[in-house]
Amino acid sequence: MSIYRRIALFAAITGTLLFLGMWVPRFFSADGLKIAAISQSKNPSPGTVSGKAGEPTRDSLTESGLPYWQEQFLQNLRETLGIEAASLRQRRGVWQLTLPRGRPLQDYALEIELLARKAGLDRVEGREVRSNQVAEYGFGLGGAMLYLRLEFGAAYLPGTARLAIVFTGLDSLGESDWATMDKAPWKKNLVINPYSEESRTGALRHRAAHHELILELPMEPTAYPYVNPGKNALYIHFTQEEVDRTLISALEKLPAAKGFVSRFGDRAIEHRPLLEKLFRTLAHRNLLFIDLTESPRSLALQSAVEQGAVCKVAWERKRLDELEAEFNKKTIAAQKTGEAVMVVRYSPRSFAKLNTLYHDHLERLQTQGIALVKLSDMQ
Repeated sequence: MSIYRRIALFAAITGTLLFLGMWVPRFFSADGLKIAAISQSKNPSPGTVSGKAGEPTRDSLTESGLPYWQEQFLQNLRETLGIEAASLRQRRGVWQLTLPRGRPLQDYALEIELLARKAGLDRVEGREVRSNQVAEYGFGLGGAMLYLRLEFGAAYLPGTARLAIVFTGLDSLGESDWATMDKAPWKKNLVINPYSEESRTGALRHRAAHHELILELPMEPTAYPYVNPGKNALYIHFTQEEVDRTLISALEKLPAAKGFVSRFGDRAIEHRPLLEKLFRTLAHRNLLFIDLTESPRSLALQSAVEQGAVCKVAWERKRLDELEAEFNKKTIAAQKTGEAVMVVRYSPRSFAKLNTLYHDHLERLQTQGIALVKLSDMQ
């Protein structure tokens, strides 16, 4: 056989194999069998008659002519999970459901399985393909099967990460400052000195729905008596009755307040007996506490847990050039742990900077499920 005939024969065999490789899988692949099983089944949902008045109209999900039970199951699935139509697509015989992040995959899977059993499906098969990332299901009724693949997309559920922005230093705010704060639509937490007439009056006059009031609580510092926190402060020698009286006196000035923020207090925050009394009262009244002392020996978190109270620890940021880095840091922390607190010393420039950061990053925050919240939303 000449070299030319051998080349021609090789080319013919190669072309035949390529042709078979393209068309044979369409008839014999697992996906092809799945499509056939779904499209050939004609088992309607019990109690429904095709074409009768009142039968639900087919939507864009069911244009391929799926059996009635599959249409209803997919529709109920989308409505129950709050999934947009574009997040549920059929590809090669398998329905792919793209889920927003913010909930464990197991939570979604459990909800889907309960929905399938409620719909009366007689066959449910599932397996986890990649740990906490992808799962595959097969649902059946009669001779028909529906295959579903769950996977996470890039978007997050709204509000799965919460960031509380707290403003301190509000004693000397003017009318224009309060008005500027009112106009910003995002939620803010305002630390008010209950014994400052100016601060209290401003907070009461401008108590917008997106503001939450927190009371400033002076506490005994290490430098006491050279640094005197005042007569309305908590001291380490206080009895339970004195602690209660101090807190109640402040709350009577602003009953709408949701908790307290420390001022001074690096000695008090390390004194377990005082903290036990403080958090016992706060837990009883469902009030929160923020430790701003920055003390490395603070016992606030531990004492709060022991008494069943809510406590946050944060550092107050005063410099304008720190705000953007701190804002980005706190949004990342909120995404990782579910919540974060950012405390800022108020000035017109610092507020304007944060307002700009919020609007500049709004799309990113929404995509990542980060919401600016009131502190009480974290209780």
